[in-house]
Amino acid sequence: MPKPKTDELKDLLDALGAEPRYWAALEPTFYRFLSDLAADAESYVARQQVLSDWQEAIYVAARSAFQTSTAHIDQDARQLRAVAQGTRHLMRIKALCNRND
Repeated sequence: MPKPKTDELKDLLDALGAEPRYWAALEPTFYRFLSDLAADAESYVARQQVLSDWQEAIYVAARSAFQTSTAHIDQDARQLRAVAQGTRHLMRIKALCNRND
C-alpha cells in the first residue's frame, strides 16, 4: 500500500480538527497546573502530585480530542484500522507514563 503524501496527511489532520480540540481542552487545566505548582513549590510530594495530575490531564485531553475527531469518519476497514492504531498508540503512552509514576 503506498504511503500518503505529506500534504494529503496535513489536509486530513486539519480536517479532523484534533489539534484545536486538544489545546482548547488543555488550556484551563494548564492555568490550574501553574497555580498548583506555584502553591506547592516547597513540598516535593505535593509537587509530584501536581505533575502527575498534569500528566493525566494531558492524556485525557489527547484521548478526548482523538476520539471526538475520529468519531465521524467513515467506517471502512482502512479507517477503522487507523483509528485502532491511534488508540493503541495513546494507550502505550499512558502505560509508559503510569510505569514511570
